[in-house]
Amino acid sequence: MGSLTFLNYTNRVLEDVNETTLTALSSSRGVQTVAKNSVNRAINDVSNSEVEWPFLHTDKEQDTFAGVAEYDLPSDHKYVDFDSFMLFPKNLVTNGTRSTSFSYLR
Repeated sequence: MGSLTFLNYTNRVLEDVNETTLTALSSSRGVQTVAKNSVNRAINDVSNSEVEWPFLHTDKEQDTFAGVAEYDLPSDHKYVDFDSFMLFPKNLVTNGTRSTSFSYLR
């Protein structure tokens, strides 16, 4: 089916109401502008209705350092699920080209 864009969604609504479709969003007038704004509102309503939609999920890695208690959240974050993150040890000691394994950290 291919990737649907905001323009594709708007054109589908315009086709349903038997109106002229758009080639660019900037050229909308009248009913086309209403359709464009309605599609935008619908997308925002869906994404804001539930915080944990899988298509809105992103992973983030954060290096932590001894003595630092708080870290800034990314500027694009919306919600942090504190029940789902994990801490993994990072091997910082290397022995030549081979990493040294610390079995007591596992």
